[in-house]
Amino acid sequence: MSKNIVTYLSELEASGFSAPRKFVFFDTCVVLDLIRERFHFQPNNVNYFKAYQKLITAIQEHQVFAISSYMVDTEIRSNYDDRKTEFNSAYNNAINKIKALQALAKYQGNIKRRVNYNDRYRTFTKAEKMYNELYRLITFFEEKIEYDQFAMQHVLHKLIPAHAEHEYKDAFIWGNCIDLKNLTHEEDKIYFFTTNTNDYVINDKISLAERSRLQERLDDECGGKIEIITNIFALEGKIFH
Repeated sequence: MSKNIVTYLSELEASGFSAPRKFVFFDTCVVLDLIRERFHFQPNNVNYFKAYQKLITAIQEHQVFAISSYMVDTEIRSNYDDRKTEFNSAYNNAINKIKALQALAKYQGNIKRRVNYNDRYRTFTKAEKMYNELYRLITFFEEKIEYDQFAMQHVLHKLIPAHAEHEYKDAFIWGNCIDLKNLTHEEDKIYFFTTNTNDYVINDKISLAERSRLQERLDDECGGKIEIITNIFALEGKIFH
């Protein structure tokens, strides 16, 4: 895996992007999702991959600036081997199923099953290629240490994204994402892209008063500048429509 790294967020150069510029800050999960086996065989997986490929193309063509923090990169790297092992296991299972069914292909039922596993084989190949493409396109920056206190306060007072599982690292990443709004123009758009709905979505499992408190704090931190996006189709809608 190769990557782009800058030392500080202030060193980013996005002047080659057309205005208003669109920044997508990637959380760990949305990158690793591409090599998580369970994501590959949903009913909408064709559209799922089309949406990711559309995003990758937009980044390549400088329609979108892909960014994340060094801590996210560290998490991706620390989880990559486990996700890749799961991926390879399911990938090899699909190949073995294809080979086993080839001898029985004269039966219609087995032909259908063989087609199914051929589809899985192609899906795995596409997923790994897209993962590598996306990872190479993301620019990772060194976090500011002053967001250590920001993260600690979020854990202490149970503020998003530390209100559910009290995760320091999520709050630290979020603080550095917020810093991005200080380096962009008023008309620029910033999207925080995550599939971690437990930490970044205010749901109805908590009281109305608590929801109001969390939302008010979130709005104050974002200043209306950063929008949290929790699935690839919602991001596709924001970027292309």
